[in-house]
Amino acid sequence: MYEFGFRCDTGRVRDINQDAFFVIPEQGVFLIADGVGGHNSGEVASRTAVTDIAEYIRNNPIPKKRGADEIKQYFVSLVFAVNRHIYSIAQKSAPEGMATTLVILMLDGEKAYVINVGDSRLYLIRDDNIMQVTEDH
Repeated sequence: MYEFGFRCDTGRVRDINQDAFFVIPEQGVFLIADGVGGHNSGEVASRTAVTDIAEYIRNNPIPKKRGADEIKQYFVSLVFAVNRHIYSIAQKSAPEGMATTLVILMLDGEKAYVINVGDSRLYLIRDDNIMQVTEDH
């Protein structure tokens, strides 16, 4: 049983919340994306990233028997595919580009796999301790 939470805030500068998140409990996958401020259509980029990742995982299930290298290759392929799609949308509709941060957490028994791009953060809260897991890019 997982306990998790998300916190979203538009902040003091933006009028639009560019955060997107999704959970795929049967795969132990948790996604967070946040459109990069100052770029056009950040909310489109973050929503597209989360939607594409969820669809990719549903259409290409994470291999049952897997090692760390297989997990890494799976998520590298996934992130590159999603990036290509967002880039193609940006070329057509957002002349100044659009971008998103991304955090993917996959829990696999006692192991956790984390993929992150940008400055959205993942924290581990255990007992009375809070530890930042990811590093900002």
